Amino acid sequence: MKKISQHIYVRTLTESDAEALLTLERENRTYFQQFTPLVQDDFFTVPRQKERINRSMQRRAKDEAYMHGIFLNETDALIGTISLHSVERGPIQGALLGYVLDERQGGKGYMTEAIRLIIDYAFYELYLHRIEAGVKPSNIGSIRVLEKTGFENEGLHRKKVKINDQWEDHYMFAIIIQMSHRVKTNKKAPQNEGASGCRENLDSFIFSLKFSTIPFYNREKHTKGRCFSHVPH
Repeated sequence: MKKISQHIYVRTLTESDAEALLTLERENRTYFQQFTPLVQDDFFTVPRQKERINRSMQRRAKDEAYMHGIFLNETDALIGTISLHSVERGPIQGALLGYVLDERQGGKGYMTEAIRLIIDYAFYELYLHRIEAGVKPSNIGSIRVLEKTGFENEGLHRKKVKINDQWEDHYMFAIIIQMSHRVKTNKKAPQNEGASGCRENLDSFIFSLKFSTIPFYNREKHTKGRCFSHVPH
């Protein structure tokens, strides 16, 4: 999958992206760690990143999770990741959003563009009904990005995620497809309201928050670290 916006594009990661993904993680290790669960040292190796990418491809094939890289249009540089994970079908038709963005790329609107692309993909190609994203109350940049892209704050989840040995509160944001929009665009979900196929489950739980969360993140000026919006590794 590849979707293009004004300044960035998002596409499915392949094994050939392992070194670039490792560089992103290494250079932002301290930054991302502020907002995501701890990872072991062996995570920061090419083999581990290849394993991570291959696992994401398996999950996509099973319609469990969809991991994508965020790339600059001008240079094709990998500057972040954005994922839909914990996909549920049946009466739920939902998923969790997770993302992270290179600290040096914050405040430029890139994550806003990436999230809008993924929303379109989730609603009109995967036929999901609802997308959720969790974010720490202190992550103002990520909160602003989620609000800008149509997510609504549904309340505080106390002690939701353990980060750096501390249980942290998170706001839960969500966006729901308006069926009238799907009708106007002549896009209809298949009979089973699902689509085959789907950062991963933490490794399905390493929340989307690598937004560089907002790291889910477009970390506009205040964006801090990965978004809880879980990004599994």
